[in-house]
Amino acid sequence: MFGARERNMAGAVAVRKAASAGARMARERVEFEEWAKWRGQHVPLPGMKSCVEKVDRPMKDASGRLSAPKARITDTLAALHRNGTITDAMLATGRRFEEDFALAHFETVGSVDWLRVSSPGHWKGLSLTDSIQGARDRVWKTMQRLGGPNSPLGMAAWWVVGYGLTVKEFALRQSWSPGRPLDQRVATGLVVGALGLLG
Repeated sequence: MFGARERNMAGAVAVRKAASAGARMARERVEFEEWAKWRGQHVPLPGMKSCVEKVDRPMKDASGRLSAPKARITDTLAALHRNGTITDAMLATGRRFEEDFALAHFETVGSVDWLRVSSPGHWKGLSLTDSIQGARDRVWKTMQRLGGPNSPLGMAAWWVVGYGLTVKEFALRQSWSPGRPLDQRVATGLVVGALGLLG
């Protein structure tokens, strides 16, 4: 049996561990909130073609020296084009979709109501300019050409080309079997397929 001293020591250790875990969780929460706030200030505005991602490893700067940045600007279409994964025509197609998506202001919509997107004549509330309405119509027609908004190609175009996620982020968000994210090579293939079909 444990004596009073051992029980007190065990209790003190448990309290220290709980306090340490609580402090670590609070610190991680603050770090995440700071990152989320910073990320929110750097989400691309309409017309911009880049997004920001967190970097956890050293990388070379423009002059070739190693540096340890906290974040970097990403442009998935430019990276795919630079690697030779997509052609000039596919890049141009992707840029047109990006521009329409940005002009349609979908990035401010928390959850897209596809009934409203698909029936542009039934918008209620604030009036939309003709350019925004035209962009939304073009985005909807593009989504229909890709098999609809819930098709694999449609989701790849929406999230990677339109919304600006990296292929890795898109792959982690999607899973077609429970508990298993989409393979990154498959996600890249979906983006390439969507751009090829639209080109």
